[in-house]
Amino acid sequence: MIDAAPGKGRYAVLGASALAVAIMAGCGAQVAEAVNIWDVQIREIYESTESDFVRDVLRDGVITTAEVRESRERFLSCAQDAGLPVTLWESGDDWGTAISRELTEAESELEFQCFLQWDGFIQGLYTSIAQNPDGVDRDDLIAACLIRHGLAPEGFTGRDYRELIAPLVMSFTGAETEEEIRAIEDAVANVPQPVLPGGHLLNEGIAWDCQVNPQI
Repeated sequence: MIDAAPGKGRYAVLGASALAVAIMAGCGAQVAEAVNIWDVQIREIYESTESDFVRDVLRDGVITTAEVRESRERFLSCAQDAGLPVTLWESGDDWGTAISRELTEAESELEFQCFLQWDGFIQGLYTSIAQNPDGVDRDDLIAACLIRHGLAPEGFTGRDYRELIAPLVMSFTGAETEEEIRAIEDAVANVPQPVLPGGHLLNEGIAWDCQVNPQI
């Protein structure tokens, strides 16, 4: 079974490529402290989406649990009505799609259209807000989590974390097409994994969990 986040069939591989994707998803947290970053991101998605459903959800500036559940159900119905072998998994505030086989290019496009119409990034934003309601720099939260679990020394900072994963992030910069992304994922999968100061691999066990949810 292939686990995938919705959108253009970008499959998550538990390795360097998945780590880089997760890191890139958190980069939006680095915004001027005087601004509520979640208000900014909600407004940006509201103004850019072409989905009436997504716009209705974001109109009041709040994403509720009921709205997220409706979004998931509508996305799943859309995908299954299109004949896609898609189911949903859910764990706490996190969720994703499970696909029983790799989608064709045409099927990936259908999945992406369902995503734009019934999700439009609101579910990822809902999870980010639940994990980091104050909009603190996510890298600092990850560093604190690593320290809390004894995987990094006291004084390890978000900046240290960014430097550690910089090669992976830079590897994905500029990738636009599906082919470019897949080629980079294959290449990054062979890159030596980042190692924390204490010798722990960054993309395994609790270290990986800290990057998925720094509040653990």
